[in-house]
Amino acid sequence: MIGIYDSGLGGLTALSEARAIMPDTDFIYFGDTAHLPYGTRSESAIIRYAREALSFLGDKGVDAVLCACGTVSSVALDEVKNDYPFAVMGVVEPAARAAVMASRKQKIAVSGTSATVKSDVFRKKILELSPNAEVISVGCDLFVSIVENGFANDMPIATEAAKRYLSGLSDCDTLILGCTHFPLLSEAIRRVLPQITLISSGKEGARSLVKYKKKETGKTEFYLSDTGGSFASMARVFLGYGISPIKKL
Repeated sequence: MIGIYDSGLGGLTALSEARAIMPDTDFIYFGDTAHLPYGTRSESAIIRYAREALSFLGDKGVDAVLCACGTVSSVALDEVKNDYPFAVMGVVEPAARAAVMASRKQKIAVSGTSATVKSDVFRKKILELSPNAEVISVGCDLFVSIVENGFANDMPIATEAAKRYLSGLSDCDTLILGCTHFPLLSEAIRRVLPQITLISSGKEGARSLVKYKKKETGKTEFYLSDTGGSFASMARVFLGYGISPIKKL
């Protein structure tokens, strides 16, 4: 069984990709909706939340966990990944590698939460892989709220937010969507940056899980730390189908 952990809905982009490439593997998804959003939390709080989530998933018997949350991958992964008897992976390295391979000019932009951008890990990883790359990082915290509140397909709102955050990136040819919520804003982003190649950190992270695939039942269980709100209805937008039951931690 593979665990996928996110602060809320965003990790469903990773789950969707993982299910497509490993249909027989069992998955367990945990969304820490009680503490959403992570992007404006302190480093110590994010690390604490990550430990709680990983301990919960460990008790469920996972073989590996993808921290699909870009903020957790950036801020907490190095602190916690060696503390568990199962593999703990993030989305930074897979996304950075994909961006370097995709960029013709090696002018790469990174979008993420404030915590992700402050950690600087995407830029550092890109420069490890391509020392001459030019990297611009932009914090886009409002994107998370737009998606979580169901406005991803509201073009006036989504496009205006994309303009405010990303209009200065016209010289870049590749943009890492460093938060798993951001792929739902791809249409709005492409309106502002029509030339850009988009790299989904969640999808790239999901592809790194292939080594843990197993012939199992193909089931998926969903757990939330707070079952209030619109998770179930919004999950249909991410996955293309409804989910039930959703269990509370």
